[in-house]
Amino acid sequence: MFQEILGKFKTKDAGVRDYLKEGSLFSALSREGVVLPREYEAFLLEFPQGLVFEEEVGVRGITSSPWAVEGIESISVFLGCDSSGINDLIKVRHVFADELPSEYLVIGFPSSGENAPICLRVELEQAGGIYVWNRTSPKGSDSEEEFYLISNDFSSLLSSLTRRPSRNSFPGQKPRLVSKYISPELDAKIRAHLASKASSK
Repeated sequence: MFQEILGKFKTKDAGVRDYLKEGSLFSALSREGVVLPREYEAFLLEFPQGLVFEEEVGVRGITSSPWAVEGIESISVFLGCDSSGINDLIKVRHVFADELPSEYLVIGFPSSGENAPICLRVELEQAGGIYVWNRTSPKGSDSEEEFYLISNDFSSLLSSLTRRPSRNSFPGQKPRLVSKYISPELDAKIRAHLASKASSK
């Protein structure tokens, strides 16, 4: 369904495949009250390990976040089922549980890092919208938004993907390849979360 759209970009799997975990992903999300739009479910079934873009890719959002370059928001990775935990949809949700309102689900990250995760609105009555989450926005701030709507639904997001100019590039210079998108701090936080879960069993 989405292979034709995404096939024009250089990509690789985001996670280590875990067939048993793939079978329980949707039930795990359902137990947490997460309602996934059909097109996003279809994406996870087609790309269960998620997807990493090995070039600068993004989308021109309905609104622009502070991280947009020439109006285009970066998308470096879509999360999925990852037995290593780094790119795992459920584990990343738990890591951000104390910060992110429950009606949003982190589904990806930009090349700029974890301060602007890509989120899917999963609240039953308003499910489907795709947002950039501004984690640096002070809570309750009137001067800076916390969520920037970039697409009305996941299918529209994928259909609008384009190659994105790099902040570090100049006219005539090739875009920088993205090889790492998660900071050591977030990596350590995820690993600490996994270790605490393992020790509590």
